[in-house]
Amino acid sequence: MTLKNRVPKIILIVLILFFVNMLTVLVGDNVSSVTVVNKTEFRIDVLTEGKMYTGIEPTYAVVHTTDPKPSLEVTAQYTPGQGITGSVTKTVEMPYRGRNETCECDENDTPECVTYPEEGGSAKWEVLPADFPGSATGIHRGDVWIDDELKAENVALVAPGEFDEFAILGINWGGSGTSTVYFDDIRVLSHPTPFYLDDFESYNTGGYPSANWVNRFSGQSAGISENVSHGGSKSFQLISNPSWARVDAHVLPTFLDSVDYEAWVYLDQSGRGAQLGLGVVVTSNTYRTYNAITFGNDNLIHFSGTDTSLTFGSWSPQTWYKVRVLCRFNLEAI
Repeated sequence: MTLKNRVPKIILIVLILFFVNMLTVLVGDNVSSVTVVNKTEFRIDVLTEGKMYTGIEPTYAVVHTTDPKPSLEVTAQYTPGQGITGSVTKTVEMPYRGRNETCECDENDTPECVTYPEEGGSAKWEVLPADFPGSATGIHRGDVWIDDELKAENVALVAPGEFDEFAILGINWGGSGTSTVYFDDIRVLSHPTPFYLDDFESYNTGGYPSANWVNRFSGQSAGISENVSHGGSKSFQLISNPSWARVDAHVLPTFLDSVDYEAWVYLDQSGRGAQLGLGVVVTSNTYRTYNAITFGNDNLIHFSGTDTSLTFGSWSPQTWYKVRVLCRFNLEAI
């Protein structure tokens, strides 16, 4: 073959290689993608390749795109502040073809090569409640009764770790004068610890029940009283100062599967409240309660789990109210 005959073929090969390279560049923009669908009843956050997608609502999805690759490590976790904790990491497999080159010779033994770029694909992960390790322990739900009437069922709770004791409080937020409240027949069952019951009958009148209780905030005073009682002849009287609560607590174990607390509450005056629930000392002048019943200064009965807006009607002074809250932090323990 003469040089004159070979030149057109050389030019053709060069043009083919040029367009193949152009095709490589164009197709090289191909991506891999993973769609994460939230199939739980809570908001979730999704983390992958250092990027966080937050607050994905139930039934909604997020799509993450990346360079072509065969798999991607994705972490899903419950968005904080919903009364549920847990995270799970999964390696999501995706369709993928790596970069390769194939060559064939024409009838003149001239190699003709084609380069195929990386090629990605798409995949989907539907995040289910069962995907989370110990999924039964990740669900924190509760039921609330007032005077044996179920007022709220399966409400979302704040998870263990935020509190370490059961607390009773006499409160008078922003009011004037002292606030007096009586507690009686308190029952606290916190699995896996033994049943605890205090009817305050075994203590001396005027004394403090130090065998089972510890004072957290002084208010004005507290002690065993015979002024009013629910069952026997005695109750635990708490008196708070204006905007300075009286707080007394019964310490709980550090790990809790469940807490079932019940008490009788008697408020002496209208517009001056009380509270009982799970609590923790934050600072020398701050005490925080969670999953708590509040007899508010507004004369309404409230419950605060992750939702702090639940209200169950009004309360009247000089009336005994029976309160019960069942907190399920591990469904397998109930």
